[in-house]
Amino acid sequence: MTMYQGREDLLNNLASLKKNGNLLDKNNKKISNLHKKMLNKTNSRLRLFFLLITLGPVFLLFFIESQRIPILDPIIFGLLPNLIPGFWLIYSLFVIGLIVLFFYSMFTLGREDSYLRRLRFVERKVVKIQSSFEHKIIELEEQNNEIVNSSNLGILPKKYRRSRAINKIYEYIANLHADSLKEAIRLYEIEDTQMKQARAQAVLDSFAASDRRRAEQKQAQDIEALNRKVDNLQRSIPRRRY
Repeated sequence: MTMYQGREDLLNNLASLKKNGNLLDKNNKKISNLHKKMLNKTNSRLRLFFLLITLGPVFLLFFIESQRIPILDPIIFGLLPNLIPGFWLIYSLFVIGLIVLFFYSMFTLGREDSYLRRLRFVERKVVKIQSSFEHKIIELEEQNNEIVNSSNLGILPKKYRRSRAINKIYEYIANLHADSLKEAIRLYEIEDTQMKQARAQAVLDSFAASDRRRAEQKQAQDIEALNRKVDNLQRSIPRRRY
């Protein structure tokens, strides 16, 4: 097969894939939304779980003590202190420990590298929460794989399985800027990086222009205030009569 034939085959495959670009974009958007929902639900469920197992017992103990609940109050705050040496120290450390664990869990459970996330019962809970989301994500990814494979482009990395990337890669090869998929992807990465840098620079320029406008407005306001003071001072000086 000649280089020309290889380019033509690649163009035909890309043209076929371009027709399904919108479907790939829709699936990718659904996958992204599912990941966000999965993360939010996981964090909220874990925080609620640790809220119940940490502050729950604390509020329960305070409620028993404040309301003088029959049977429980005499046992916990009457009998146990007489049976267990250092009961009140243990009780205080227990309550403080639960409160500290509560704050620690609220601040760290959002990170996957959190120590609490490595606990086996927490891992099982995470798997249970995320299983339904992961099933839907796998289905969408398999659908994307089928679309790409049907165009004989199974080697195309997932990162470029969206309409914009496919269209740009097609243009590079069609315009003879690239002879292979690998080279076209390299050109796409270069252009994409330059575009991101240009957007970042535009944002910085916008902030700088906004700062200059505020400085000019402040300077104009200061000059105007100074002029008013001069006018008021001149009016306050009595005129000499001749």
